[in-house]
Amino acid sequence: YWDKINNPPPPPPAAQQLTNAAIQTAYGNTQGLAYALPIPPIAAPAPAAPPALPRAIRPALIPLLAPDTKDNERKYFKRRRVPRGLGTGANWAPVRIFGSGGGGGVALWEWTGPAAAAPAQTKIAVKNASFPRQDLTEEVRIMTVVGASLSEHIARLLVPPEQLTPALCTARRVDHIWDNITRQLIIEYCPQGALDDLLDIRKARNRRFEEMTLWHVFECLVDGCSVLEYGMELIYDPLNRVAVVPAAHIPAANPTTVVHRDLKPTNIFTGSRSALHVNVPSFKIGDFGGAQ
Repeated sequence: YWDKINNPPPPPPAAQQLTNAAIQTAYGNTQGLAYALPIPPIAAPAPAAPPALPRAIRPALIPLLAPDTKDNERKYFKRRRVPRGLGTGANWAPVRIFGSGGGGGVALWEWTGPAAAAPAQTKIAVKNASFPRQDLTEEVRIMTVVGASLSEHIARLLVPPEQLTPALCTARRVDHIWDNITRQLIIEYCPQGALDDLLDIRKARNRRFEEMTLWHVFECLVDGCSVLEYGMELIYDPLNRVAVVPAAHIPAANPTTVVHRDLKPTNIFTGSRSALHVNVPSFKIGDFGGAQ
């Protein structure tokens, strides 16, 4: 230790400063690394043009507005066809024709009178017979029978229909060939139309029905058909997982089964939502003109 202090080693020689020429010479003597060019990517072939596809078949455009009233249907808008038995006839105005056929014509009438005197139903469907042979008396009888069930799945009468007596024909200046004939029915109005209208709208908008919606329609039809068969809707037995006739059913009180004879989408009407039909409207069986 004392030797290092008393006899320190000589300092290292100063580093020799290289000249530019020496630096270039040293750089030239170094071995460079070979540089390989990158492999060019393989060019993808141009995609072939797709074959020409046939034109897509789209649903026919269905007008969503009510069609124009035909000349032969304007008779259902005349004043003698105004609803009777539900407020003052002068306060009702015809809106549109739903359709006409062998059983007469059905039109939509809307209340235009004072709100204070308005009935519970301000829009109604009015069916009028065109000729005496289109007597609606039997249809009244059947609708009264099935309407006694108070089922949401049966289109109901709003007013007890009247039968034209000779005195009424004279007072209303109606030909007496209408004596003892039921000429008019006032039926609840289903604002969303028939199931057939709903099908047309779905086709026009290219939208399908969800499976649960179809099952809901079938459930409503089962309830409606059970009214035609038993006079009341069936109830569900959760223990046996079957539908059963209610205990209140008395066969002797309803011995006659109603056969609709014309059950199709145009005679199944879309009702409104209710406590039993919260998310999807109810569907009702209507047009009992051919029923027995």
